[in-house]
Amino acid sequence: MADTAQPPLFIVGVQRSGTTLLRNILCSHPDIWVSYDCAFYKRPYEAWKQGIAKDEVDAFVDDLFRVRRFELLNIPRDVLVTDLCEATRR
Repeated sequence: MADTAQPPLFIVGVQRSGTTLLRNILCSHPDIWVSYDCAFYKRPYEAWKQGIAKDEVDAFVDDLFRVRRFELLNIPRDVLVTDLCEATRR
C-alpha cells in the first residue's frame, strides 16, 4: 500500500461504552492501526486545561512526551509542534 500521509483521526469514548469492541473491529482491517486504550491526557490536563498560547506549544509538547504512553503513539515531535502552532489562535 502506498503511503497516503493522512492526518490521524482521534476517536474518544468513555469506559464501558464499547470503545474496546470498536478498537478490535477497526484493528481487523490491515490498513488501519488503532492505539491501545491510553489516558496520556490525564497528567498534563491540570497544567494546560485553560488552553495553550503559541509561545507555550513547545512546553506543552514537552509535557506530552514525558508521558510514556504518548511517546508510543509515534507522532513526530516536529509535526505535532507545527500542527499545534497552526491550530493555536492566540
